[in-house]
Amino acid sequence: MQANVQEIKRLLKEQNFREIFRDELGWDHQMAAPEVVTYKNQDYHFTYLAGKAGFKIYLHTFPERIPNEQTLKQLDQRLRYAAEEHLTIFVDAAQENQAWLWVKRKSGQPNATRLNRLNKNQSGELLAQKIARLFVSIDTVGKLFWLLLLSPARIRNERDSPSKDGKAGERR
Repeated sequence: MQANVQEIKRLLKEQNFREIFRDELGWDHQMAAPEVVTYKNQDYHFTYLAGKAGFKIYLHTFPERIPNEQTLKQLDQRLRYAAEEHLTIFVDAAQENQAWLWVKRKSGQPNATRLNRLNKNQSGELLAQKIARLFVSIDTVGKLFWLLLLSPARIRNERDSPSKDGKAGERR
């Protein structure tokens, strides 16, 4: 099973982000208080939309237009205290524009910002395809569950099983 790109496009147009992540992508949703970030003496409220394995999705609606990329980066940077790994969706009050911001972090390398914008007059095809890659199937969750559950036993069995020469704990 995989995500339905056409349905994601429709939900993007409706700005129904919670349904995209919960229903189309299989992410978890718990109720959480909004995160508040202060930047240039102004408070910005970020709504938690969904999460999976510690990665969180946040939404902020600006009272007017979406500001420039530098401001978005500054706001996103301040949100790191709530979740080291996250994706932030910014929308304008008129619900005509979206900006999806994710910062790829790799140890020992500079951060790489990924910003995708969508206007209501665009098809949303490219963004929907990128979002569809965030799909988590129940099969994947099940496999991860069993892998995590069985890993300690498997490691213990390999450690305690005799090697070819009959000595436990030694592998060649």
